[in-house]
Amino acid sequence: MSATSLAPMMCYKHPNGLRSVLKYPNIICGSDEHTAMLVIGWILLVVFALGFVALCTFAVIQVPTWSANRRDHLVAAVRFLVFRFRLDSWWFGLPLLARGPLLSLPVVFATGYPPIQVIAIAMIMSGLLVTWKHRQDRTQLDIAR
Repeated sequence: MSATSLAPMMCYKHPNGLRSVLKYPNIICGSDEHTAMLVIGWILLVVFALGFVALCTFAVIQVPTWSANRRDHLVAAVRFLVFRFRLDSWWFGLPLLARGPLLSLPVVFATGYPPIQVIAIAMIMSGLLVTWKHRQDRTQLDIAR
């Protein structure tokens, strides 16, 4: 959803100075069609992509409370976020969930600059790996105790 909503924001420059949408080269950036695409893209991004991440963040924060209060139907609704992880790291589904929208951003911000895109994607993946490694180190520490 994030890649679809960000598509109108990816413009590349023509030799004649005009800019077109990368996915739809016949749409000139700044035209009425492009403005309509931007409005729809922003609505999709805010409501569906960011709204979903916000809703999942709220749910993951509430899962321990819901579990303690035996609200099993709510815990089951967010099982896709927490079932892969131990009880002390139930929240780790959120970084994995945020990975998709984060990986869509470098293409938008650096549409015509592939080296910058690669560096930004590598930084995002490195950040996730550091978070994952930190979680594994804590797990090994807990096992050693």
